[in-house]
Amino acid sequence: AFINNKFPEAVLYAGHFKVKTAKEFGTPDKAFSMNMSSANEPLKFSIGLTGATPENPKECYLQLGNSDTFDTIKVTTSHLPVTPNVDTKTAYIFTVYVPEGVSVSALGVNDVPLNAIDLSKLVGLEELNLANTGLYTIDLSKNRLLYSLDLSNNNLSTLSLAGASTYFSKNLLEN
Repeated sequence: AFINNKFPEAVLYAGHFKVKTAKEFGTPDKAFSMNMSSANEPLKFSIGLTGATPENPKECYLQLGNSDTFDTIKVTTSHLPVTPNVDTKTAYIFTVYVPEGVSVSALGVNDVPLNAIDLSKLVGLEELNLANTGLYTIDLSKNRLLYSLDLSNNNLSTLSLAGASTYFSKNLLEN
């Protein structure tokens, strides 16, 4: 929270932002990463990007491991697709990047063994389905816009849906 001169009674909040160097300006932002249990296995998952439609598709970029190459994925929905819209191979470390101004709004990774997943940068995530992944822990403290969540058939020992503060709690969760 911060105070300002023009509206002294109002308590204002700013969302998370990143200051980029001149070299980083215009480059895609890291959205999330997954640590997989195996490599070179088929991997299918679903992703939705805010504002994506069939008429106005958005792009995201997949990086397998530490390679310098990226696969481009065209996404045509902001919701969780019924059938996976990403078809690739696993790597021990798998990272998804999005262009500036684009955010991941939906993610579904089912029946894929995961060691870990980092969703901390997905502050606009609304739908999450990570069923049958074998996860033991997951941090959803930054994902305050979730309204649909499926973590069934995992090995979760603890799950906290608490936000970073009372101002950022999960008040939209329906499922």
